[in-house]
Amino acid sequence: MEKKHFVLKILTGLYAKSELELQEGSYNLGTAVDCDINIDDPNLLPHDISLIVKDDSVSVRLSDEDSGTRSMYLAGSIHRERVFDLLPYQVLFLDDFAMALGLAGQEWPEMSLEKQD
Repeated sequence: MEKKHFVLKILTGLYAKSELELQEGSYNLGTAVDCDINIDDPNLLPHDISLIVKDDSVSVRLSDEDSGTRSMYLAGSIHRERVFDLLPYQVLFLDDFAMALGLAGQEWPEMSLEKQD
């Protein structure tokens, strides 16, 4: 199986349209300065999201800092799991912060930023 190269794209806020190619490994995303991916956004926690990048998939683990009071949507629908795989071009919302993964070298489809209850 051919190894995929993933790209993280921020879709909302001050960092909207920012992209970062992810190599295989683990990344912490949050507002803390010691995060691998530091994003100053009021919808994020200090150490909010762990991304585990493998050859052909990316797993997401939400921080234990999350009290469960934020709204989370995956691909437009309410989502409650704290550990899950994020598929290419699925939009993940944490309150009003949105991000998605794509494949390096591929054109991104139109991304819907609509949420359904």
